[in-house]
Amino acid sequence: MNNKLKQIFGVDKPVIGMVHLLPLPGNFGYEGDWERVINRALGDAIALKRGGVHGYLIENAGSIPFHIGEEIDVMEVAAMSRIACAVQEKAGLPLGINIASNGVKQALAVAKAAGGLFVRATGWVNGYYSSSGFVAPCAAECMEYKKKINAENISVFADIKVKNGLHSFIQDKTLEELGKDALGVMADGVILTGASTGICPDLKELRRMKKAVNGPIIIGSGTSKDNLEELFPCGDAFIIGTYFKANGKMSEPVCEEKVRDFMKAWEALAKK
Repeated sequence: MNNKLKQIFGVDKPVIGMVHLLPLPGNFGYEGDWERVINRALGDAIALKRGGVHGYLIENAGSIPFHIGEEIDVMEVAAMSRIACAVQEKAGLPLGINIASNGVKQALAVAKAAGGLFVRATGWVNGYYSSSGFVAPCAAECMEYKKKINAENISVFADIKVKNGLHSFIQDKTLEELGKDALGVMADGVILTGASTGICPDLKELRRMKKAVNGPIIIGSGTSKDNLEELFPCGDAFIIGTYFKANGKMSEPVCEEKVRDFMKAWEALAKK
């Protein structure tokens, strides 16, 4: 079931660290210092690698307020391509791209250009409402686009009821059905998060998904050294962002010591 994850990361139950980008050129919050943007991304990627993670996921986290899908500006894509190439040159771990909100086609293009191996899709199937508006499902057009740009080696990990989203209009579907929907239209794994950034998914829901869904389950928020042992049997991979920051704030740089400390706990569990 987890051959795709093992193929990308080389281990079972990989840890994927987040590289949260500062506001990019064209963003409302951009301060005009391009070198600072690149240097922060490089510093975070290197800290994650030295700390022992198995891969990283670059996200345009500072691009608030987010545009959606096709509304995402071409400058966003260009800037992220430049950063992703620089990160790969300096750090060289398995690379993923997430362009909010739900810029999956753009993420595939960046990953293709930079040698990335996976992308994150927050609205692969069923859709949801974000603070910026409705996020439409994109699986059909993105699978066609993967083929068009010869990017069929790039995996798609798809969120189910993504954090910070409103999903009330799909409450007639169970979590398991949503997971099967995503895998049914060729997602390579499903991501489960808590209600907001830094919040862990419900453990009962994780256990239900693990039993019912025939595909990798990636825990996308809330994993920490304190709850890793409890979550370990439920997750096939772990995406970790704010926990690796000194004070748990997304805008801060990655703290290599926190990464290293967490990975020691991961290694102890992986050996059991």
